[in-house]
This record gives sequence, structure tokens and C-alpha cells, in this order.
Amino acid sequence: MGNKKKIAARPAAATTYKFAEMQAEAAAMGGEEAAEAWPPFVIDDVTPPIVITAPDTLERQLQIAELIDNGEIGVGQALPLLRALCGDAFPRVWSLIKNDKNPNTAIALVQTLMAHMYGAIEGEASEVPGGSQGSSD
Repeated sequence: MGNKKKIAARPAAATTYKFAEMQAEAAAMGGEEAAEAWPPFVIDDVTPPIVITAPDTLERQLQIAELIDNGEIGVGQALPLLRALCGDAFPRVWSLIKNDKNPNTAIALVQTLMAHMYGAIEGEASEVPGGSQGSSD
């Protein structure tokens, strides 16, 4: 009889919250400048070049977070992840790779984009070296 869990009493009234207060608290934590300051990923061997911005919207950031499982990218997530990584540039990127006979091209592009944008995605832009020079290994 002494093993019964005590159930919290239901509050008498609804608890209210202020969205503006949550925004202010989030702003105090920082991080919003990471994606905005991150250099774009540019595919320059097409005319005009394809410029892929860092995931600077909450929607893109959440989609990417949902599709990455502990840093691993499953083959089934490659297309939705590519779409989220590319944002508005996706139609042009897709036109480049959709007829490629080798599926590894899309996987390589996703991996290269992830390597380039890691800091913007993780919100650690100041801790990760910029550029994609080291992603050719």
C-alpha cells in the first residue's frame, strides 16, 4: 500500500506562456548567426553557378536533424536530406543528378554538403574550419 505513486494534482487553471519570452530566452543562448554567417556551397561548373545557402530556416534545420541519425545518413534519407540541404536550389541540383546512372553521385553530394555545412547545421560555426578543402578524402 505504501508503493503507490503519488499523482500530481491537476492545476486549477490553464498555465499561460509568452512566446516573446521564449524568443528572448533563446536569443540569450545565441546560435542564430551560425547559419547566416556560413559561406554558401557553390557548384561553379554550371552556368549560372548553383549557390546553396546554409540551412538558415527553422524548417530546413529541423528536416535535416530529423533525417540524420547519430551522424549517419541512411540511403533512404538521401533524397529528402538533399532537398533539405539545398533549400531553394534543390530543383537545379536535382536536374544535375537525376539522370546520373551512378547513385553514389547523390550520396557523395550529400556527404560533401554535410561536411561543408556541418558548423551551420550544428550551430558551431566558430569551432569548425570553413570551406570544403578537407572534404576530398
